[in-house]
Amino acid sequence: VPAVMDWNSYKTQIADEVRKATGRTLQIGGALNVGIFPSPNVSASDIRFSNAAGGTADQMATLEAFRASVKLFPLLTGKIEIDIVELQNPVIELEKLADGSGNWVMTPPPVAENKVENKEAANNKEAANNKESDSTPGFGLALLQIRNGTLVYRDKSAGTIERIRNLNADVSAKSLSGPFSAKGGVSLRDIALTFDMTAGRLAEKGAMPFDVSLGTPHTDAKISLKGNVTDLETTPKVSAKLNGRGNDLASLIGSLSRSPARTFTSKPFEISASVTGSAAAAKIGDLRLSLGESLLTGDVSATLGDSVRADISLRSDKINANELL
Repeated sequence: VPAVMDWNSYKTQIADEVRKATGRTLQIGGALNVGIFPSPNVSASDIRFSNAAGGTADQMATLEAFRASVKLFPLLTGKIEIDIVELQNPVIELEKLADGSGNWVMTPPPVAENKVENKEAANNKEAANNKESDSTPGFGLALLQIRNGTLVYRDKSAGTIERIRNLNADVSAKSLSGPFSAKGGVSLRDIALTFDMTAGRLAEKGAMPFDVSLGTPHTDAKISLKGNVTDLETTPKVSAKLNGRGNDLASLIGSLSRSPARTFTSKPFEISASVTGSAAAAKIGDLRLSLGESLLTGDVSATLGDSVRADISLRSDKINANELL
């Protein structure tokens, strides 16, 4: 039956439901297809989601192609296990508007109904939500593939724009609250980076463990940060261990700065430290940085905000001057 149905006739109904929920316009310019075998799946192309009033871009999100499939048998037990979601050339525009609000805040249009009916409907909705929260079905995402994604963040009042380009990632989630994993590459301020990260379950009061490893496509250098995030709902705090190493610090500096580094940095390096921080302050303690035969130890503390103040203390028992010269 799904094979002979005209799914494109449902585009208007889908757009109406999105408008009721978000107050925004959803357009599916390409074909919409739904299938059952070998697993329930849906695909669409040329998807456009309109921006908030006052936003710079016409669309908040565009997507060249979308495909998703769901595992069939878990559905019979009330679980939603997504086998794969593919996003081709997604572009997401996030913007802090002139009035301080974000374009990601959705405002559904008001519904005019009788006040008595409204009160009764609200009570019924609240009861349904409570019941639903007690019996939320399981959810899992085996693989989310993002290919050539772009993320733009604009701050209209500050006049700043940040862009993340060439985002290619494979993401998975055991449930809506984690654990999560992601691996891929991205271009940030025209600097190519690779990443491999995992995160534990989201916990309102407990700690969420994480492990992040960053590198560049053209060097063997790796920088990793492993630790925990606490107080996610109030004032997030990070406590972690920093470790990194590589065979050529000059190559790493060149990849990150897009300009040649000093010759004396063409040495193997290792770095380790303990890191703690919040939105207000950060501290790097027990810092050890070795470059060739030279070793630096010390501490760095910084206060963050509109202006940044850093106090840096570095010590060295031995510096090989011949290496530096």
